[in-house]
Formats: sequence, C-alpha cells, structure tokens
Amino acid sequence: MKKNLTVLFTLDGLEKVHLYKDVGLTPYYLGKEYNLDVDIVYSNSEKKELPKSFRNVSLIEIKYYKIWSVLKRIDKFRLLESFSFYKYLIKNAKKIDYLMFFHIRLDKFFLVLLYKFLNKNGKVYFKMDSDINGVLKSNIKNITFIRKVQKFLLRILLKKIDLISIETKETYNEILRNGFCNKNLSNKIVYIPNGFDEEYLIENKVKMKSFEEKENIMITVGRIGTEEKNNEMLLEALNNLDLKEWKIYIIGSYTEDFKEKYDEFIKNNQDKKETVTLTGSIENKNLLYSYYNRAKVFLLTSKWEGFAIVYPEALRFGNYIITTDVGGARDITNNGKIGVVTEIENTIQFKNKILKVINNEINLEEKFNQSLELSKKQFLWNEIVKNKQFKKFFNEE
Repeated sequence: MKKNLTVLFTLDGLEKVHLYKDVGLTPYYLGKEYNLDVDIVYSNSEKKELPKSFRNVSLIEIKYYKIWSVLKRIDKFRLLESFSFYKYLIKNAKKIDYLMFFHIRLDKFFLVLLYKFLNKNGKVYFKMDSDINGVLKSNIKNITFIRKVQKFLLRILLKKIDLISIETKETYNEILRNGFCNKNLSNKIVYIPNGFDEEYLIENKVKMKSFEEKENIMITVGRIGTEEKNNEMLLEALNNLDLKEWKIYIIGSYTEDFKEKYDEFIKNNQDKKETVTLTGSIENKNLLYSYYNRAKVFLLTSKWEGFAIVYPEALRFGNYIITTDVGGARDITNNGKIGVVTEIENTIQFKNKILKVINNEINLEEKFNQSLELSKKQFLWNEIVKNKQFKKFFNEE
C-alpha cells in the first residue's frame, strides 16, 4: 500500500499558478520519486477555478470560515480561520504518513501538535522558504516580552518537526552555524533549492532553442510594481541608455502605479517605444516559456527574495542572469561565475552590467552552455528530490 504525503496549504489563496511553483512541484516530484499518494488540502476565501487533480496530486478543497477582522487580529494562531484544517486532521491524521507545510510560523503550532497527538508515527516536513534576514532576526536575543513568548513557542514547534528544508546555501549555512530561534537544527535541516519542472517541457514538447537561434532579448518576469520586485530600478537603469539592437520585455501582472511610471518612461524615451515592452500577465505557460527560450538575458532587480522561482526557469533556458544580491542569487549564478550579482538598489552598477552585454563584453554563448550545465546538475526537480536526506526521511535508506 502506498504511503500518503499531505500538504496543508494554510495560506489563503491557492491558485492554478501555484501548482507550477514549489507549492505544487515539490510534493508532485516527491510523490513520483518515492511512490506516494499525494494530497494538497486548501481553503480559499474566494472561489478559484482549480482542477480536482494536478498530475498525480489530488487537490482537496475544504470549507473556508470567514472570520471578523477584529477576531483575526486577536487570533495569532489562526485557530478560527484554520478550523477546517483541524477538522480535516481529526478525521484523516492516521492516514497521513507525511505532513508537509510551507513557512515556519505560529499559525501551524497547534496543527502540528494535533497531528503528532493523533498519529504517533507521522512525520512532519516544513519547506521553510525564508531568506537570511528572517533567520538572523529569529536569533536576536534582545527582544520584547511578546517576541520572547513567540520564540519560546516556535522552539517547541521546531522540536516537533522532523525535517526542514531551506532554499539557499547562504541561509542553510547560517542555520548550521547559529540555528533558528537560537535552536540547533543541524540534525533536521537540509539545503533544497527550488528547481525547474523538466517534465513540463517533455509533456508540452517544448523545443529548446540553441544559442544561435536566440534573439537579442532581455526579460524580467514577476509581479511587476510590487515593493520587493523594485522594477522601477530597471526603468531608471534603462533611462537614456542606447539599447542598440536589443529589446526588453517586462512580463507579469503590474500595478497601476508602475504603469504610470512606465508610461512616463516611454514619454521621456521615445526611442524605446518599440524596444521596451510591458506585456502584462502571461498565464499561458507555453507562451511565457517562449520568451525565456528566445531571450539571452534575464534581469531581476528585487530588494528581497526567498528563492525566486524565475531563477531556475531562466537558468534552464540558458539565460545570462543579471540580478541583485537577494536570496538564491549566488546559488543560481554559481557565485557570479556564470551570471552577475549586483548590490541591492545600486542602479548604476546594474546599468553597467546591462551595458557590458549591449557592448558585447560578455561571452553569452559560453554563459549559455555553462547555465545549461549548472541547471542539469543542481536545479531540476527530478534530481533535487533524490537528495539523500529526503531518501532517509521517506524510508528509502
């Protein structure tokens, strides 16, 4: 009989796009590698159009209980808002061999305790999804009384967790040195980066372009205009810059504020009306990947990231990555050997790295080949899930 892996997606707002990110791909590839029945259990405050299954993963929607905003502020453990998840565990905990969560937060505290009480042999896995700043903050000792209480409870939660994965080497090494919430986690922490969904390319017969087939295109992909993405910095870097034969596509849903800034940018840079394009959201994955496939360069201007999903996507298509120094930047560029990492919010430095590409000072064909090699070795989900600590956790060793 197959064992069961259940993801409790307690974060509000599961959407179809999440299934092609770590939320859907981590459990899918784990299930495929270790022959597991996989369920993702979710509760949405708004009705979303979602399938009943994703590949071999069952999607189980449970009731969302609407809570008054005043109660939300009081209910730090989200006991009321997560009521459906407690009901689900009471009914199904004994059938769940492995329980998985995203983000180590106190709203999972009693869910984990309940599961461990109902299923003594059950194992709990957390995909941490944190940057180094979150870890450093957790280890600060001079804190308020409320923070001390929260930290105390988080340390209890950490004891109940059997396996924790973190996405970047920098954060992983920091936890090994100093712990999380000042708790030593060396016996249960594992470095697991986000990866690329190679199976998608096979299923959809996506033909990878050779370097010779690529075009002089740079792209950035994300939630355009949000504070963390800092896309305004890209517009500043491109201001009065001679792009020569290069084109730039800014891809993703955008805020009205950013649209105004983009329009102003085009007004002041009429020569870029046809060369710097704000595409809007591209939900069709094949169409989105066609941009990666055509492009030679990927740009990321973020102020902070855990480990951006766009990184392994850009790497898999051989894009030369120019990125600010956020979570995962050094891992995905092999410490700046095959891409380049700039200081956060350093517009001039970022602009100069783009100029080097435009002026043919970078051997993009060499970087293309190195990117494909690194992607194959370290950033494909079907290989990532073969990690020896995953094998041990899922009783393969």
